[in-house]
Amino acid sequence: LPKIDTLVQTIAKYRVFSTIDLKSAYHQIPIPNDEKLYTAFEADGSLYQFTRIPFGVTNGVACFQRVINSFIEKEKLKGVVAYLDDVTVCGMSQDDHDKNLEQFLSAAKRWNFTFNTDKCSFSTSKLRILGHEIENGNIRPDPQRLQPLRDLPLPSDAKALRRVLGLFAYYSQWIFNYSHKIRPLIDTKTFPVSSEAKAAFEQIKTDIENSAVRAVDENLPFELETDASDVAIAAALRSATPPLRKKRKRSSKPSDIGSIT
Repeated sequence: LPKIDTLVQTIAKYRVFSTIDLKSAYHQIPIPNDEKLYTAFEADGSLYQFTRIPFGVTNGVACFQRVINSFIEKEKLKGVVAYLDDVTVCGMSQDDHDKNLEQFLSAAKRWNFTFNTDKCSFSTSKLRILGHEIENGNIRPDPQRLQPLRDLPLPSDAKALRRVLGLFAYYSQWIFNYSHKIRPLIDTKTFPVSSEAKAAFEQIKTDIENSAVRAVDENLPFELETDASDVAIAAALRSATPPLRKKRKRSSKPSDIGSIT
């Protein structure tokens, strides 16, 4: 499957989007005759075989993605990005988008693909996809999926603290100076948590809500910055925009620190 981060960055370079949902997507992909026997099952004393990919079959996901990738490649479609049955048609402008969409629809007709029209949307400037919201070159966490974060209570024991740290780590790429901000929570050993840890908890929740990064402009030069302290190592990939990717790791081993400097 495509890497979600790479796919989102690819889409974010564009400004106009249409999302296409394939109807009963897996069932649109025929199974070669010599492979149908592997899908056989018995019912009422008779043996049946699937003629199309059923949901849940081993390697069905990978096979479906290969078919969609092959469709895009063979038809030489521009501005078309697919993650399984969710297809996004993109354009740098409305005219560019409309041209790409027309080519996609014509190709899909030749391949006999059908769509869930109720789940399709056309010519939007804001796109929600794979947990992200994309608009005008900006990428941020999908606000509709942040409700569990908003409802997250202050950890009252070690188990709850581990859940909080895990959730925050998932969003860490969005948070400037995350290693420093999370430190009071990492150092928490007793409950209720200290006022410093509580402030860190609320600050990180706010930072995630308000976070955004820019799409990568591959025409600009890149710079890799690294740094280290007594407790952590960090790196940031930069261009002319704010950091594109940030990575940090807590470490107390001199060998780790030395390798950075």
